[in-house]
Formats: sequence, C-alpha cells, structure tokens
Amino acid sequence: MAKFDDEGQLFKTKILLPTAEDNYRFNFELRQGNVVCSLTGELHEKEAPLADNCDGMKGDGRITCNDGRTRRLRWLLTSCIGGHGRSIAGKGENFFFGFDHNKDRALDQLAKAQRAN
Repeated sequence: MAKFDDEGQLFKTKILLPTAEDNYRFNFELRQGNVVCSLTGELHEKEAPLADNCDGMKGDGRITCNDGRTRRLRWLLTSCIGGHGRSIAGKGENFFFGFDHNKDRALDQLAKAQRAN
C-alpha cells in the first residue's frame, strides 16, 4: 500500500523483497488511475540475515511518476515480510508506503510510515 499525502487514493501492488539473484535491487510499478509510478531501490545490507532476524534492515530507493513527481525514499523492515517507508525531505508532498503479507497488515505498516519522523 502506498500514497502521497495530498491524495486519498492508495496505490496497491504485490511485491517481493530483493534477493542475491536480483543483486539486492528491486523495481516495482505502482498504478492508480492514470498515474503510473516506478519504485526502485536496494537493500543496504548485501547479505540478508537469517529468516527470523530481518527486523531493522534498511534500504534506499526512489519513486518516479509519469505526472512528474520524483522522490528519494528510505524504508525499514519490521519483519522478513513487512515494513514501511517514506520519502526523504524535499519539495512537494510526502510519499508513504507499507508492505506485509496481507492488506490489513500492509495498511498498519502504512500508518506507521505516516507517524514516523
């Protein structure tokens, strides 16, 4: 789940976390109406920890949309299947996102992103 803070509508997509096969990089497309955004980034840690020890892993990224919006991002894993992130300070509205294994938990992660400083 993802959204810009000036809009009520959510972007929704299924994601998979990057692995060594992907060189720890990811690229996802988000669509909402006529707006299409590309979310790209990578893990800071090049060697993922054991499956039960992902909490605290961080990454950087960028979102670029066909309406001209571009933001740098930072995100945090809260488990091996969930986490949240937001745009890094800059001009324009903020971008927030949350992900987890189901919609309700993803919405909870999105709320965490919106509350984080």
